[in-house]
Amino acid sequence: MVRLSILGLFLAAALPSATATDSTCINDLTWRYKGEEGKDCAWVGRNALNRCDRKDNGVPFRHFCPSVCNDCGDEQPNPDECLDDPNFRFNLEEKKSCSWVGTNPHHRCVRTWKGSPVHDFCPETCGMCGEDSVDIDGPCEDDETFLHRDNPNRSCSDWVAQDPAVRCHDMFWTGKPLSHFCPVTCNTCPEEEEDDNDNEGCCSMNYHDCIDWCGTTKDTCENCNPEVSVVWLEDGVPQNTCAKRWSECEIDSDSCCPGLECRANAKNVLACRPELPLEDNEDDDAEGCCSHDYKQCIGWCGPTKDSCLGCNHHDGVGWLTNGSAENSNCKPRWSGCSASPNSCCPGLECRPDPNNWMACLPALATDAPTLAPTETTTIEPTPVEEESEDNDADGCCSLDYKQCIGWCGPTKDSCLGCNHHDGVGWLTNGSAENSNCKPRWTGCSGSRNSCCAGLECRPDPNNWLACLPALE
Repeated sequence: MVRLSILGLFLAAALPSATATDSTCINDLTWRYKGEEGKDCAWVGRNALNRCDRKDNGVPFRHFCPSVCNDCGDEQPNPDECLDDPNFRFNLEEKKSCSWVGTNPHHRCVRTWKGSPVHDFCPETCGMCGEDSVDIDGPCEDDETFLHRDNPNRSCSDWVAQDPAVRCHDMFWTGKPLSHFCPVTCNTCPEEEEDDNDNEGCCSMNYHDCIDWCGTTKDTCENCNPEVSVVWLEDGVPQNTCAKRWSECEIDSDSCCPGLECRANAKNVLACRPELPLEDNEDDDAEGCCSHDYKQCIGWCGPTKDSCLGCNHHDGVGWLTNGSAENSNCKPRWSGCSASPNSCCPGLECRPDPNNWMACLPALATDAPTLAPTETTTIEPTPVEEESEDNDADGCCSLDYKQCIGWCGPTKDSCLGCNHHDGVGWLTNGSAENSNCKPRWTGCSGSRNSCCAGLECRPDPNNWLACLPALE
């Protein structure tokens, strides 16, 4: 008992120093880049040359993954010895040793791990040893000279093919599984597999963080049509702690993320904003934006005054020379203004609408903002048919083809003669409020037959599928 106690004390004194040494080179199995599942040390190891020096909150990845980033002082494989590394585990998975590589050498030998090709760790399995070396990039073919144990009756085409499930993977010759010599017979020729070196690019709104609601490719990002512009980051998220879009900045600093510059808006507030095109010298375009309600900016009519005023929207749009007025107390378009005629946002004036209701509407005979051209807006929902007075009794006038309105009169004639900029329609059967049908302007790309009566699912002037009055 005394001897065991002494031995225990000896081990207790010796182990801490060894543990301390080993602990300096242990991958942090709980670490995930930005908390994203799948972006762990194994992910880093598959592209170590590019990822080990990237940072997570200012700390290099190699701090969390010293083993896969070759920061452990490990001896690198010696190509002169040409021996498989018994400690090799691709992706840090126990089953993915050199034997696993040998089950599909044509594909796996050229994959990358810890900044080196896998055949550097498994030269025997990958046939890289002297005269036995093979062209792993060459065509996938059975080795016509292969004879298991030099037995003339044990070639790929006859003996291995008789029981491939067992002989291809469970039996070896010269340190390699038989699938290495008979890839066609063993059905282990490389197929197109997902590239572990995933595309680092992503779509972003603030030039710093990725978003997923505009797709995962450059095409889907550039064709995304949100109300706030987005941009494709070729190299993914910045590797430094740059300032995001809209962040405060100093005019002479270079703290803004790539693609942004520190400049002031109309109120002289400095912030990181998208760099202006070199050819864009017009002061009006620099801070201006396109608007639907003359208060908030929209992105779906382009970033310049010309693209804005050429945008064909049924309500018309206007150019705000000084940019967004969201921080102002002014009233946006269509707001009632009878109690405060001077409260409308710039470009609007308080005047009667077609129903003699005092509202903030685009100023008449003004240069800023200027209405974009519009199409004829009064559209009858269905072909004109002679209806009896009984139909008028149940019918009603509607703006959205679902709810009734009273300000265009109670009859079909008064309804269709009502002058509203969006046009109105007559609902023969009256209100559809109790129906599940979709009213006017509602998106319908996922259910094209869901629009209310008198409407059809078709592209609007911005090519967005919406429930709009049926065309004759």
